Amino acid sequence: MINPGKLNRLISIQFNSAAGKRDELGGKLPAVWENLMKCWASKETGTITQKEYSGQHMNFVPVIFTIRKPEVELNTAMRIVQDDKVYKIISITELETVPPYCRIETNILQAG
Repeated sequence: MINPGKLNRLISIQFNSAAGKRDELGGKLPAVWENLMKCWASKETGTITQKEYSGQHMNFVPVIFTIRKPEVELNTAMRIVQDDKVYKIISITELETVPPYCRIETNILQAG
């Protein structure tokens, strides 16, 4: 059972409304991120991993958010925004709890 008092971070879950759309010349439209929902979450930060990304050293910071399971379907094409930081969703796991919760694994990229 998860303590609801630990859901102390307000997050926004966003989706790209331009995904799969093309301009008049057939090119992909740039991403347009819109809020799907806001909710309260707990947040855990994992161990930082450094990798080379496009010729630059980057720190991959794994962050796990736990939220009450929403009525809308979440997927890994979405992202989470919290305190002006953007987190790329890596995986979503439904926890077998009552009430149901979701564990969302994310990465945040930071220059190293």
